[in-house]
Amino acid sequence: MDFTAAVIAALVGTLFTLFFAYFPVVRVKFASLALETQALIKLGVMVVVAGIMFGLSFTSIFPPPLILPQLVSVIVALVLTNQPIAALLPQLRDVREATQERINKFLRG
Repeated sequence: MDFTAAVIAALVGTLFTLFFAYFPVVRVKFASLALETQALIKLGVMVVVAGIMFGLSFTSIFPPPLILPQLVSVIVALVLTNQPIAALLPQLRDVREATQERINKFLRG
């Protein structure tokens, strides 16, 4: 397997998705946030990861330097791996409770 920047970004995106889904403290806090806030946090993490990968591409870790089309493919790989994997993962009971509490809070006003 050729480990291009997009493949590495897909692996990192998968790891972050698993982190937000299964890390004990983070999963409940993350599930209790509003959906917009969750999306902004995930997007922010993806942009930071893409930026780090871009910066590392100018070192000997990621040769050659990423150019704009490759950077776009890194961001697309991060986004495309995040959503399907998050949808496939089962929700743990505490996450379901936090999600239901968030919905109830929204419905109460």
